[in-house]
Amino acid sequence: MPIRPVFPALWITWGAWFAMVFGVVGLIRVSWGAWRRHRWRARGWCVHCGYNLGGVVDPCPECGHASA
Repeated sequence: MPIRPVFPALWITWGAWFAMVFGVVGLIRVSWGAWRRHRWRARGWCVHCGYNLGGVVDPCPECGHASA
């Protein structure tokens, strides 16, 4: 049992946990955005703002984003 903490090992451990947690959070955010854009495109909505593009040609009248 160490008498005092071994700080380099502690920093490496904290760094590894930090990288894993924020890496997973980042992947979830990217996956969520891709799923949302796919769902909105399938419904005929603007992938940028979600405005219903039923019968409207480019660009989106709400945000000006090109849907192509």
